[in-house]
Amino acid sequence: MTPGCGTPAAWTQAHHIQHWADGGETVLANMVLLCSRHHHTSIHTQGWEVTIGADGHPWFRPPHITTGRKDWMPCHQRRSHTLTHAA
Repeated sequence: MTPGCGTPAAWTQAHHIQHWADGGETVLANMVLLCSRHHHTSIHTQGWEVTIGADGHPWFRPPHITTGRKDWMPCHQRRSHTLTHAA
């Protein structure tokens, strides 16, 4: 689940972290649950990135962060630049 999102897990969609078209497998280690708005707007349109951290939880990086920086945020920690729903 994404930071700041309270959507129940039953209402989410599975997202491939490495897209299946790029060789990503449909296995739990390559999946994260996202609500429809975060899945389609934040990840696919706005360019947020997601990875699974060493703690086994999804970590997110906003699109304005330069590649290579370590500014990933865990899903269970809220920060000032959390993913927001599109208006």
